[in-house]
Amino acid sequence: MIALLKNNIRFIALIVVVLALVVANVWFFMQWQSADGELAEVKNSETRAKTNLGIARANLEETRDSNQKEIDKLQAEKAALSGVQAWPQQFSFVSLDDYLAKGLSIFPIEIKKVIPSSSASTVVISGKNYPGYETRVTVKGKLPDIIAFLGYVEDGPFNSLKTHNIKFTYDEASWLGEFSIIVVSQG
Repeated sequence: MIALLKNNIRFIALIVVVLALVVANVWFFMQWQSADGELAEVKNSETRAKTNLGIARANLEETRDSNQKEIDKLQAEKAALSGVQAWPQQFSFVSLDDYLAKGLSIFPIEIKKVIPSSSASTVVISGKNYPGYETRVTVKGKLPDIIAFLGYVEDGPFNSLKTHNIKFTYDEASWLGEFSIIVVSQG
């Protein structure tokens, strides 16, 4: 058998070379399939990225439009307020009382007491002294109505008004709200 193999060494070498070529072709085919799969995955990722980019651009445009509308609204409010003084030149307790009385027609509450201070206190703003006029108010009603009335007072025509010392107590099937109002004037 060894003699037969020695005589057919060329044939055996040819078979070994053919087998090596077949193995190499199979290996290259598998590598090509793997690369083809990776290419498909990269193309899918690219498509998803382009879709996400389109969505992000649409959201950016929508946000930009919304922000521009908000900017336009705020600029209109600023223009409307530019003629309004930050706080009044002088303060009148009568105008505050009138405003509080108008609130009675809007909110189902009862004003029990309105006690203005006998003199102005000093309020320091940015290192300057200004007169601050305090008024103690006691109201009676349902708690949501009292809270809404407080919002009405704070959002009223007095730009330099603040409320403090707010206290709520429950008394005989209704609520009492006590709070102080300070209005700062320029002189």
